[in-house]
Amino acid sequence: MRISDLNITDEYDTISKHATLSEAAKKILALERGVLVVVDDKLPMGIVTDSHMLVAMSNDLDCRVEKCEDHLDSNILSVNYNSTVKEAALMMNVKKPIAVTVVDDNLKLVGYFSPNDYRDAIASYQSW
Repeated sequence: MRISDLNITDEYDTISKHATLSEAAKKILALERGVLVVVDDKLPMGIVTDSHMLVAMSNDLDCRVEKCEDHLDSNILSVNYNSTVKEAALMMNVKKPIAVTVVDDNLKLVGYFSPNDYRDAIASYQSW
């Protein structure tokens, strides 16, 4: 099974690295579940979470001016959409990323390989 066989276009949204944490907060609140991927010209840089905003606020930083690029977690793994789930799982086991983004051949973001996607892939293997 390939990553492209899964529904990788749900459970995430994107935000520019130049966006403020306040803008990110609004997008996170609009997400039912998933992550907010910080991008630079569609290239994934990392993710920003509500925890990043709480840390910024606890340090008396102004989320209306603080940029996402200064507060993101860059421990992500980008896998090609043509990769197999097995290849992705092996890379995840080595790198232990906070999130797995899916990219095309030009390294542009095309999706997010969520924990739910992983469970769906495992379930399909077990049903054989």
